[in-house]
Amino acid sequence: MLQLIPITSSEEEEEVSAYDYLKKEGFDEEDIKIIKEHFDKEGIRYCIKTFKGISLQEMKEDLKIYRGKSGQCKGLFVKIKNSISKICR
Repeated sequence: MLQLIPITSSEEEEEVSAYDYLKKEGFDEEDIKIIKEHFDKEGIRYCIKTFKGISLQEMKEDLKIYRGKSGQCKGLFVKIKNSISKICR
């Protein structure tokens, strides 16, 4: 009997292995999403070979700073929204 097997590209396999590698190194889902988006934006290849040339510890520190700034911005927007909603009532 014939069986259908999905065709996966080597690029998809590289991305999955890069995701698994980062997960093993202690990055969480949000960190990996940010890294992937940044790599796509900058045109950097998202694969394990790329991460071998980068200090993962520095990357974790940079992500903490980035996420901290994003959190501050979100908090500011919430405060502004609450202030505006009080004025508009």
